[in-house]
Amino acid sequence: MQKKRFKISKYDLLKGYFFLFGFPKDGFVSIDVTNKCNLRCKHCYFFEQDVEEHELKADEWYEKLLEMKRKKTIPFLQCTWVGGEPLLRKDLIEKGRKLFKYNTIVTNGSFPIPDWKDNVNFYISIDGDEERHDLVRNKQGLYQKIKKTITESPVPVTVAFCINNLNHHSVEKCFHEWRNHPNVKNFCFDFYTPIETLSDDLAMSWELRDSLVDRLSRLKEQYPDFLAIDLEVLELMRSDRCRKVTDDCVFARQASAFDPSGIRKAKCMLGDKADCDRCGCVVPFYMYSLTHKPTVIKNTLRKWFVKPFRKKAPLKEPVYP
Repeated sequence: MQKKRFKISKYDLLKGYFFLFGFPKDGFVSIDVTNKCNLRCKHCYFFEQDVEEHELKADEWYEKLLEMKRKKTIPFLQCTWVGGEPLLRKDLIEKGRKLFKYNTIVTNGSFPIPDWKDNVNFYISIDGDEERHDLVRNKQGLYQKIKKTITESPVPVTVAFCINNLNHHSVEKCFHEWRNHPNVKNFCFDFYTPIETLSDDLAMSWELRDSLVDRLSRLKEQYPDFLAIDLEVLELMRSDRCRKVTDDCVFARQASAFDPSGIRKAKCMLGDKADCDRCGCVVPFYMYSLTHKPTVIKNTLRKWFVKPFRKKAPLKEPVYP
């Protein structure tokens, strides 16, 4: 019987750093690039916030960031550029991204992807198969436009799927549709976070959410490199475990989110109207999985010395409704 070999990757070393020292204060930053967008999606939190109409000009934002750098207010490790639609202000991101070591740009895919190959990852939101995506995004024909955007992109992209009550049936169908696309490097999911002023029809029951964790876990086991979420993170998002993460949100405590006028948000990028008890954003669960020492130790032992810690149902061929 062949012995299991221990192999340490750069990602393992990074996880070791976070385990020992935690996330650096404000090392993770989210910036709402603009209060404008060409879409009005059913699940969008942005326009449910009390957003100032004023937004900083590109030069004003750049000066603000330079001032933070001079005063060492933030360490400029990672920035997520969101909106509104961030690619409406490429000039701002083009300058600002060079100040950060890593950048993530979350776009709706209706604008061409810039040729930024250094220190940038593009996340394109695709919320279901064509029918469900266009329903959630309130825009017929958008799915086909996004296909063209991704095919013509000068850099590989990540597809990001926000699961809600309208599109959860198409999780596997959408995943497999994009799995072999040459310009899609990986796929990630999170769950819709209920917003106080949005229809609760989008929110899923805890039972449904747990069943989706099972489904995503099976996809992760079958396609570990393509699905960019660790099993440990998925396990934390279960109904019986998630509150210990959200009751002391690492993002709210250690990261910063700025609105388009440059003002820090009170909690996180989702704004004050987000229901934290039912949070489905993957970020706080990911951060917790890397910094909560008992969890890290337990997950490491399970990874190296124990068989998969939750018995999975046998894999079946996907059924597409």
